[in-house]
Amino acid sequence: MLFKFKKNTITVDAFTDKEFIAKTPIAPSKNYTPEWFKDMKPTKLYRQNQMLIHSTTFKRCPAMIDNLKHSFTLPAWSDFVVKATGDTVDKQFPHSDYDFGASYHNDPETSPIGQFAPKVHVKIMSPWFLRSKSDVNFYQSQAFWSFNATNSTILIPPGIVNYKYQHSTHINMFITKDLQYDFDCGDALMYLHPMTEDKVVIKTHVVGEKEYKNIKQSTNYPKFMNGYRWSKT
Repeated sequence: MLFKFKKNTITVDAFTDKEFIAKTPIAPSKNYTPEWFKDMKPTKLYRQNQMLIHSTTFKRCPAMIDNLKHSFTLPAWSDFVVKATGDTVDKQFPHSDYDFGASYHNDPETSPIGQFAPKVHVKIMSPWFLRSKSDVNFYQSQAFWSFNATNSTILIPPGIVNYKYQHSTHINMFITKDLQYDFDCGDALMYLHPMTEDKVVIKTHVVGEKEYKNIKQSTNYPKFMNGYRWSKT
């Protein structure tokens, strides 16, 4: 007899304090399917000798389909531009309300930047903070398939995050000097893959400024060596 066990539902809450940010939420990746993938036909007809053969295209690639089916996407919440010139990284948003800051880690003694030279590092601060009561890891990676030819030269490093212990969703980038990178609102930036067989849903909440600040400050950042790891035990 085959037994089917009902999967649990894990809820991850996504917080912002601005209604206009919530219009472009973190959502299942199928909601941010690249246009070129939508437009591609699933099969192509070609002639071989005297026969017409149907061949499948990338539209039916199981890996791509499962990637969209089993992940969430963090999109650009606004149009923005980023460019590195010399040792300076500049960013531009259409309005300061969309700009949540940036930081840089370009010291080769304290960061891996030397391994990616001449690229430079920039961390674009995200307005989204995620919180989960469940101890579930997420594999975070670049939304590669949604990047255009220029933007594909960006490296967004992969990593594993857990929103029970830390809540930020900032976007680390290694970018090529003197290239301007343009993003449109809604462009996919990162995939978040839940590392669980349970069903995961992300719910969007617009909260007041005070509650948002408390959530932002509640992350267990490491004050000592391995502090993040200790906070999980």
